[in-house]
Amino acid sequence: MDDSVEQINLTLHVRLSRLMATILTTVYGVGNDFDDTLIRSTQSILHSIAELSYDLTAFLNTHFHGLISRASKMAIRLMLAHHHCVVLTTRPLVMCALHMHIDHTERQKSQTIGLSPPVASLLQCCADSAQTILQTLRTLADDDLMDAFLPFQVEDASSSAFVLYLIRAIAPSVISNDTWCENLTLVLDKLISKGNLAAPLRRLELRQLEQILAPLTPKLANHHLPQVNLDEGHEINEESYSFDHEEFEWDLLGLNSSVSLPPRELLDLADQLDMEGIMQSVGV
Repeated sequence: MDDSVEQINLTLHVRLSRLMATILTTVYGVGNDFDDTLIRSTQSILHSIAELSYDLTAFLNTHFHGLISRASKMAIRLMLAHHHCVVLTTRPLVMCALHMHIDHTERQKSQTIGLSPPVASLLQCCADSAQTILQTLRTLADDDLMDAFLPFQVEDASSSAFVLYLIRAIAPSVISNDTWCENLTLVLDKLISKGNLAAPLRRLELRQLEQILAPLTPKLANHHLPQVNLDEGHEINEESYSFDHEEFEWDLLGLNSSVSLPPRELLDLADQLDMEGIMQSVGV
């Protein structure tokens, strides 16, 4: 078997694509029934993500010495796809938490809800991966390396921003860093300036989402987290894409706990999920 970098890269991309297809056909489904299918599917996907993360980390450690250079688009694409899988897997539970948050806000004056530790950890994992995606795309925009013609990066940006808006309304303490707001604005501006046809629509959708969630967002979050500048008339200044460091490198996927959950923690988190705890937490 060919163990070249290109061969391993292609194999990992195929595995990520298959995992993405599995997520879309298992975690997401048709119908109003909420039973243990969602929890079982989420557990299974988390195990698959953790298994793939081991192999992906080994590949990047071996061929990229544990760090991802800005110039290595091969490694960047793998990392983006990996974190996008995490976002897609955890997004249904974020929506469940939003449902409980809306119901709680309507019945009580308080805008905060209590989440079980596993669900809170899942929200944290989702937020970390979403912020990592936006930071990665921002770095690509800084170097004018974005693939504006293809749909993948605009989808990565909009999906990540979507869950971050929801989490900011549900549990703002989960998001400890507000740089995602600036990253999102600059990424969308860059995509629009390069002629991406979907980016203006995604920006409009996100602006409407922000307006809808404003009454549901705790005031504490409004005071500490800035609004994202998504105005259509926002002037694009190319100089704003400059980066302070000559070379920017990311720590590998799960190796830095501030970036994402490591594989071992993903496995532990999957094992902690149980139907009774989730149902109680989301208020179903």
